[in-house]
Amino acid sequence: MAPRGVWADLPGRWAVVHAATPAVLDAARTHLAGASAPTDPKVGHTFLSDHGDRLVRREAGEPAPTQGDALAAAIAFASVDPGSCLGAYPYALPVQLALNAVAGRFVSTVQCLGVVLSTPHAPGGWQDACRAASPFRVPYDAPVIMGPTGPIRVERLRWAALAARAASGDRSVPASPVQLAVGFVETMGILPGDCWGVAELQPGHEASSAYAQVVYRPGPDDAAGRERFARYLTSLGLTPGDVDLGHPEGTVTFRRWGVRVVER
Repeated sequence: MAPRGVWADLPGRWAVVHAATPAVLDAARTHLAGASAPTDPKVGHTFLSDHGDRLVRREAGEPAPTQGDALAAAIAFASVDPGSCLGAYPYALPVQLALNAVAGRFVSTVQCLGVVLSTPHAPGGWQDACRAASPFRVPYDAPVIMGPTGPIRVERLRWAALAARAASGDRSVPASPVQLAVGFVETMGILPGDCWGVAELQPGHEASSAYAQVVYRPGPDDAAGRERFARYLTSLGLTPGDVDLGHPEGTVTFRRWGVRVVER
């Protein structure tokens, strides 16, 4: 499944849609079926790499780079302002794997690739320079990195602790990782203009493996917001540790011929 995005609707509001900014909404309302596409694109996407770890440097013994690390590096390099960014998320590419070529049976899976920055008018000319300048040193032991547009923080929220309760019909808990992310941004008080993107990802085949990722600019109220989110989790019978994704990517154990070998 491709990532589901939470986008800015109007100032201070969130909507689980694809690109609900006033300009895009106006274009959608006036578009006639069968008419040609607008000559002035409203949304642009930037694809940087098919391997996030090529954008981020890690040494042996350090945690493997995450897609969030790669996003933060790209945001900082391109000076992407969150107020003009509709989404920053890994790109999910459907691929076909042959199970039985003789019987002609195939299965569709998803391979999460690279980094995508979606802006109303995609910044141009920097992608090749970004690749050429990589890998970037993104600190794995600091929750916040500094970029030209301010601090960048990536929050990854694990949904496994809520999956069984949601499946049993418990309507008091978020029914999906993206709903947990919405609870996070609303409880934290993160405004759309301070958020590069929210995405839901499912790295495995089990629903419980899905998680949400929030890339945002922390403000002076960040610590107080985390206390509010902790109280919200307490009301659900959870702790922040229960939804902390941790580092399932594993640890870089050694390098061989320029390839990072990761222990999972």
